Amino acid sequence: KRKIGIDSPQKEIDEIIGWISSLPDRAKVRLDANGSLTLESLKLWLNALEGESRLEFIEQPLPISQFDQLKLLSHETSVVFALDETIVSAGGPEFVRQKGWEGYYVIKPSLIPDWTETIRFIKSEPEKSIVSTVFESPFGYEAVCRCASYSKAVAGLDRSLFEGNPREFTEHHIHPLIP
Repeated sequence: KRKIGIDSPQKEIDEIIGWISSLPDRAKVRLDANGSLTLESLKLWLNALEGESRLEFIEQPLPISQFDQLKLLSHETSVVFALDETIVSAGGPEFVRQKGWEGYYVIKPSLIPDWTETIRFIKSEPEKSIVSTVFESPFGYEAVCRCASYSKAVAGLDRSLFEGNPREFTEHHIHPLIP
């Protein structure tokens, strides 16, 4: 996962494309803009990333206020998007789904007021729900573990790329602990 939307778009695009090109074909990359891109800069990213098989998704590329534009744009490209800040702002993922969102959902349970509704949502969308924490605390840990037990999407920690590396601990390739 890499943050984007910090520097000039073309400089970042060149850097990220170079980085992605250096990764194995089976690697999966997530780019997180935290809502910092403009519609114009996002289109530059889409042109550069179209057809890139190592890109899993771009997370929250546009500000929350441009949700409708992002939804429309998602139908015009093969690049997949995930929402993060929009979900928190809306009070949960169900509201975003009802507005027609078809991409991924990065869910931070400790920032969403209704855990029961959030768990119900994750159970209904286990392939598209990525459970993430925002607080490294017992409260945040409980929220993440409780919700993650219903998600089938990984948090982006696939260690298989490193399997066979002499410096890699074999324990990293044992099935993860179930919350």
